Amino acid sequence: MTRPRLVLITNIPTPYRVYLYHQIHNACESRDIAFEVWFMDKSEPGRFWDINPDEWAFTGEILPGFHFTIRRIPVHINPQAWLKLIRKPPTWLFTSGWQLPTNIGAYWLPLRHTYNLMWAEANMNASRQKEGPIARYRKLALEKCDAIVIPGQIARETILDHWQVNPQSLLYLPNLVDETHFRETVTRLRLNKRDLCEQYGLSDAKKVLYWSARLNDQAKGITKFLDIVDDLPLTILLAGDGQDRPKIETWAKEHPDFDLRILGHVPQNEVLQYMAMSDVAILPSISDPNPLSMIEAIWSGLPVLASTHNGNWPETVAPNENGWLVNPLDEASVRKAVAEIVGSDREHLVQMGHASQELAKKNFDSEQKVMQFIDSLLEQFPPH
Repeated sequence: MTRPRLVLITNIPTPYRVYLYHQIHNACESRDIAFEVWFMDKSEPGRFWDINPDEWAFTGEILPGFHFTIRRIPVHINPQAWLKLIRKPPTWLFTSGWQLPTNIGAYWLPLRHTYNLMWAEANMNASRQKEGPIARYRKLALEKCDAIVIPGQIARETILDHWQVNPQSLLYLPNLVDETHFRETVTRLRLNKRDLCEQYGLSDAKKVLYWSARLNDQAKGITKFLDIVDDLPLTILLAGDGQDRPKIETWAKEHPDFDLRILGHVPQNEVLQYMAMSDVAILPSISDPNPLSMIEAIWSGLPVLASTHNGNWPETVAPNENGWLVNPLDEASVRKAVAEIVGSDREHLVQMGHASQELAKKNFDSEQKVMQFIDSLLEQFPPH
């Protein structure tokens, strides 16, 4: 008997997604399901990861296609994906977004006995099209599919309340990171925190804030945040690169007394070192659909300062327990939270970091969450 097949179509392989695909592969194998991932391209502009397909345990394929950008947004068109689906329809077709051309074509194919699942990192604060023809098409596509796969509470509220979508079903699958990597490696590195801080010239007199973000000032609110806290005794480790790096470097030159370290793209091993040296992880974004950096931070045992505009704040922040929740557009809110960080005893911050890890175990246990997703899939959409 042919095994049921779950085919996922997505844009490019990234380290964090590859980890998720391995978890899905393991869960599928335990339920005798064949899992395949079809990638639209091997990379996109501004992405710096080294990807080795030989290391994949899952079945992955990079499809040929046509690739270009429109207003800095990568566009992929892969007709071969449509041909492959017609020739051999899967049991479940899982597309990674309603707006990608390859997914649009795949989604509207008249495939018999195939359930359509659509991933939606919906966030009302990051939604560009709130009305008009694109918003109407989004509603049509989301209501037509058999299930919308969402990462958390904000996505649910956005789809139901803000986009006014009436879904046939909602399935839950959070974004995930390698918890063993962040929990155990950062904990081990933290044992040598004093030596690491001396090596990088970090002073005990200043709280160290770790900020992992693409340098897009409009979305991440980087200079806005810096302007609010520029007189406080802080060191900010800003890990990431992007189009607004020159603007942020100019800010740093104009504020020579503030310890802002623009690290650029940072290899994974160095990321873990910076996290081990830090007191708090921050992400005060103006727009951030569902940031993985917050999940990494709580698994690594850091307290967090997060924006109410972050798409996973309900799952990553418990105010007054493991961190601070701020409105990034409210200067007083941001200032108050950062001032509390500055005034906090480091031992108290360590205890808040322990609370972060407990929250991570509850909401982002990889094996548990992926298995729950696969079992929900089988229960609601059994193979024909």
